[in-house]
Amino acid sequence: MSSTRGRIAVLVLIVGVCVARPVLSKVEVYFSPRGGCERRIVQVIKGAKTQIDVAMYRLNNLTILGELEKAKARGVQIRILVDRVRAMQNKPLLIALKEERKFDIRVHTKNREQHNSFAVVDGEIALSGSYDWYTMAELFNEENCVVIHDPEAVAKFQKHFDGHLWKDNSSYKSDDFFAYMEGERKAPRRPRLNQEDLNAPQDRVPASVSKKKDSFESGS
Repeated sequence: MSSTRGRIAVLVLIVGVCVARPVLSKVEVYFSPRGGCERRIVQVIKGAKTQIDVAMYRLNNLTILGELEKAKARGVQIRILVDRVRAMQNKPLLIALKEERKFDIRVHTKNREQHNSFAVVDGEIALSGSYDWYTMAELFNEENCVVIHDPEAVAKFQKHFDGHLWKDNSSYKSDDFFAYMEGERKAPRRPRLNQEDLNAPQDRVPASVSKKKDSFESGS
């Protein structure tokens, strides 16, 4: 009898230790060219159930975009923010994604550049690193990409996307920019840095930027 009670006590102790043990956060690391970045990103997108939020500097990788389209077709909500200068260099594709494929795409109109390259999937996984979703990044460039499963880190990416990137880059300003890309309106030049700015401390707002008002920033 005592032997049976002893075995039960040991079993309870083992179960308790297993339950109490914290789940270790996991970060996967990949490199390019052809080092697994594209393949892993596609796998993560395939597993998406509800939402994918993307902030990308360059975006033209058709393999990844094709997987995003499949996710959209099965009901996954997708939001994409791109840099406006790079958008101008990739007009036909972005216009097709927005107008024909009906993706929810916004063009960055806040601050100077949208240099982020990250995505958040289902609020549970973050994809980040120097690797843009860009053909050159996969085939020729030296890049890195990380897949983050840490809940606290992922939450920070999601908060930044929701509370800053998506909120501050409004849909109506993006629609104006798409109209410009399609030749329906004229957009002003963006502020340029002058020599004074180049010599200024890095934590100071460049004079040429503070003096010149970008119409997309002011809403005109």
